Amino acid sequence: SDARALDAERANGRVRGAFHGIPVAFKDNIDVLGLPTTGGSRALIDHRPRLDSRMAAAMRRAGAIVLGKTNLDEFPFGDFGISTVGGTIGNAYDPSLSTAGSSGGSAVAVSASFVTVAFGTDTCNSLSNPASFASLATIRTTRGLTSRAGVMPLNTFNDAVGPLAKSVRELALVLDHVAGADPEDEATQDADRHISGSFASTLDPAALKGKRIGLLRQLFVGVTGEREAATMMEDVAGELRAAGATIVDVAIPDLDAQYRSARGSAPGSLKAAWTRYLARGAQPGDKVLTIEELLASGKLAPDSARRFQDALQPVPPGEAFREATAKFYASREHFRSLFVGLMEQQRLDVLLYPANQARPHTHEGGLERYGGEPGTCEESAMTGLPQVTVPAGFIGGRYPFGISFLGRLWSDRQVLSLAYAYEQATHHRRPPPLFP
Repeated sequence: SDARALDAERANGRVRGAFHGIPVAFKDNIDVLGLPTTGGSRALIDHRPRLDSRMAAAMRRAGAIVLGKTNLDEFPFGDFGISTVGGTIGNAYDPSLSTAGSSGGSAVAVSASFVTVAFGTDTCNSLSNPASFASLATIRTTRGLTSRAGVMPLNTFNDAVGPLAKSVRELALVLDHVAGADPEDEATQDADRHISGSFASTLDPAALKGKRIGLLRQLFVGVTGEREAATMMEDVAGELRAAGATIVDVAIPDLDAQYRSARGSAPGSLKAAWTRYLARGAQPGDKVLTIEELLASGKLAPDSARRFQDALQPVPPGEAFREATAKFYASREHFRSLFVGLMEQQRLDVLLYPANQARPHTHEGGLERYGGEPGTCEESAMTGLPQVTVPAGFIGGRYPFGISFLGRLWSDRQVLSLAYAYEQATHHRRPPPLFP
């Protein structure tokens, strides 16, 4: 019925936006009115939101048709692509392989051409990993450029919502419709000051000419998939030089130690965020679910239960709480300064690194094969800096491989344009044989 109504509007000369009549999907931790939001958990199998998420509402205004929800890791605490509601997520290029997580279902939906754009969320790696394993493009915007209202929270600093698509242009078109301030998400209060015109209209296929790009080799040296990643990144560097860019080898001293010191979340933030999420749109007299009731249901996976139990731990009282909160945000500011300072010192336009440090893993082998998560996520998630991921070929001609460009705060437009120029110069993406 939605499709017929939109067709009738178009026939009468009304086009709502760039996505008029275009099918889209949303990860099942993003609220869409009329559909359940389960978070991949049996504990929320009957949970129906009272309102659209801000992202879903914006896409409806742009004329999009919501085809449905996509599978994810439960709540989404994970990167394997497994939930108690949707089962195991395969890979459009090889069903025996994972598409990673936790937005793997959204990546498969686009890669297999079920929808044109699918939305995922990202707390660390959950957009870039699936995009890389599915030969797709995605953007994790500057923190505060897009709203997270109506999305299940995981880490209130890191959390982001973003599109996955087959092209950078489609990402830019999405931003044209969804970017901007939202009173429901205080992180977006400055967004409108940093938006000047269309993101899509400023994409430039020659944007790489004269640009300086810092290659962070330390993000793929010394890992299990080092040889494959290094080979692919050498090819990428050559392609960027051919497009007119200068590649500069750069490094951040003691990066692993810096990661460890900046990890974590603000005290008490997860419980407060979940309380707001579950009460969103509630009217007086409505029954509002609580974290305590989720835990008492006995339907949570063990890791989910542990995280919610952690969220219920008492926060430090009074001045101790304020000091702990200030310490957390200061650590994140310092961590961001390492990357911004490097770009300023070396006169770099963006930083570059592989979106994944290894090929897609099998469901049987899992991430243990690599001794940990084969991705690069902290660079954007823990800094709030914009990151665009694009296809960069196939390892051994078979396994999708992606790269990520990281820019300064509010430089989303430039980072998109550089990624677009690389995409247009290389055309690495090819459709899965199962879904030509």
